[in-house]
Order: sequence, then structure tokens, then C-alpha cells
Amino acid sequence: MRIPAILLLLLGFALPALSNEHGPKSIKDLETEEFLLGGSIWEGIERAVQHKTIQCMRAFPHEEFCTCLVEEIPMVVNMVQYAVATTLSKEQMGYDKLSEDQRKAVDATTRARETCAARINQ
Repeated sequence: MRIPAILLLLLGFALPALSNEHGPKSIKDLETEEFLLGGSIWEGIERAVQHKTIQCMRAFPHEEFCTCLVEEIPMVVNMVQYAVATTLSKEQMGYDKLSEDQRKAVDATTRARETCAARINQ
């Protein structure tokens, strides 16, 4: 049985209202919302943010840190790339061989980690 697109859209709007607004969302809640989101450009951005949040929460189950990271790291950087940029030395990752845009993304990612770590350690 196929679920009409309008029903999925309505569920997508209803889920945030039904969620526990007094506490963090579970990974399962985030995954359900991610699944129910539609196909416009804004929905695609929201889906990417949700996906990055889920990946971050799986790696670092710290909501404040993950919220900060998702806001601060460049949109084109996923959590695997985040791990590479923040754990390998520039020599190990071949920083000098990266394009200018890739170097900017690496630099922005390492700055984001410093910003977010400082924010949660205050």
C-alpha cells in the first residue's frame, strides 16, 4: 500500500510537534524525521542537516557539541571528513595536495572543532 505524499508531508510537520520539546530527541526520532522529509531544496538541506546530526550523535553522544558542529562545519563536510580533518596531521592527509576549496574546508572544520569544544567546556 502506497502512502500518499500529502500524508507524508503532514506527518513531517506533525512529528516535531509530537516530539518531546523538553528534552533531546532520540536518534530514532531524528531518523524518523529524516525519512519523512520531502524533496524541495529546503527539505534537502534539512535532510542533510538531520543526517549530519544523526552521524554526529552516533559518534559523540553530546547534543550541545553536535548541534554546534552541525552549525559550524561547512555543509559539504560530512562526519567522516570531519574525523579525517581533526585527527590526521596536515602531512598525513596530504593537505598541500588539496585544492584551495578543500584546504578552506579543512581549516574551517578544525576551527569549528575548537569553537565547539570551547563552547561545551565553559
